[in-house]
Amino acid sequence: MSGQEQLISRFCSKPIDFTWDELIQLLNRYNFSEVSKGKSSRIRRAFVNKSTQQIIRIHQPHPAKILEQYQIREIREVLEI
Repeated sequence: MSGQEQLISRFCSKPIDFTWDELIQLLNRYNFSEVSKGKSSRIRRAFVNKSTQQIIRIHQPHPAKILEQYQIREIREVLEI
């Protein structure tokens, strides 16, 4: 199993310790890229898939870099995994 497949499998298992950096890798795998606009772009992030025009808006967790379960659930719905 490749590293990307392991990351997807880990994400699908709804881990309680999924990090922001892992999310960035996962979104890159699904062709999402970060768009920075506006004053709140430091905390609220937007990721766009240029081929499907899907947008994921999410608050970057801080000070810890661990995603909340509701964030994982919302991202799974968009990615349909």
